[in-house]
Amino acid sequence: MRRITIVDGYNVLHSSKRYRRLLENDIDSARRALLADLGAWREPDEAIHLVFDGDQGPGLESVFEDPSGVTIVYAGAGSDADSVIEGIASKHVATTEAVVVVSSDNQIRFATCWPKVSILSVKQFDDRIAVVEKSWQERVQPKLKVRVEDRIDPTLKNQLDRMSGRGDAN
Repeated sequence: MRRITIVDGYNVLHSSKRYRRLLENDIDSARRALLADLGAWREPDEAIHLVFDGDQGPGLESVFEDPSGVTIVYAGAGSDADSVIEGIASKHVATTEAVVVVSSDNQIRFATCWPKVSILSVKQFDDRIAVVEKSWQERVQPKLKVRVEDRIDPTLKNQLDRMSGRGDAN
């Protein structure tokens, strides 16, 4: 792996304008939006760990692999996302080219301030996701929008306009 990215899930959801409005209505929608953005942002040789406080089982840390290639981690009872993030970072700092931690939590930022670890604030993360989104939109949306009426032969267009009552009555 060239890069490991570790995302402080709830910190991002609560600190980001992008997800905060979704979070106000439905936490699952906000989590899904963040997961989708991470899947789009992820490089082929990158591992992303999306870490949340809480548990999804009998109090043990729960780990799920998303089809997008993102690993979702719930800290489990008796632990917290901060400890899990620090553990993942320390495990990978010696074996990968780069570790990136995404959080605006000062405790996390201080605890993972090691060589080879880059810290992205939530604002920096939002900016990078916006660039990815813009790039995707430019690739997907056609560069030139042509209306059907612009492709019709002018003579036929005039006839159709007259028949529909939009053109001259001549």
